Amino acid sequence: MNMTSIIKRLAQFFMYTSYLTCALQWFWLGILVLGFFAQNGMLDTLNQHEPVVAPVRTHEPASPVALAIGGIVTVAMIIITIIVLIRLPKAIAKTSQVVTERATEAMLPVVSHHKKLPKKKKLQLSAKLAFYIRLALIALPFLLLLALPQNESIKPQLVIFVGGLLAMISNIFLFVESGLRYLLSKI
Repeated sequence: MNMTSIIKRLAQFFMYTSYLTCALQWFWLGILVLGFFAQNGMLDTLNQHEPVVAPVRTHEPASPVALAIGGIVTVAMIIITIIVLIRLPKAIAKTSQVVTERATEAMLPVVSHHKKLPKKKKLQLSAKLAFYIRLALIALPFLLLLALPQNESIKPQLVIFVGGLLAMISNIFLFVESGLRYLLSKI
């Protein structure tokens, strides 16, 4: 393996890790927003049905066949969960990369004022646009986190610390990946 392929793989690793920490940042914001809605009773309208009282049944011991089927279903669900948890980070990173590329392609004509650009200049401008889009996707949840009203059950210092830590890690990975891509362009 030559040096160029090693740097490409490192850049891809840092890019995927940056996307993952950015996704974690958005999940953190989503959890806090849902907690705010639940705390203020805004989600109570979703659960307005009357409780249904089920008749009490006597408990009979389960047959060995039912226990075997239950065990097989349980093991299958555990295996499926493990597979999903292994594949989820890669899926998040690839989807994030596609979204960033599409946003860059959509913004490129606007930024270049619909002028025809040479291929090298177009690639450089696309790389800069992708960088700034990713930077905005990292900064936006942190700024929204600062504007979110305080939750009584979680200390605001903890909320800002976790959000800031995730944003800082995302930015570090973004800058390392960009540095590696710049290094690749000079080789």
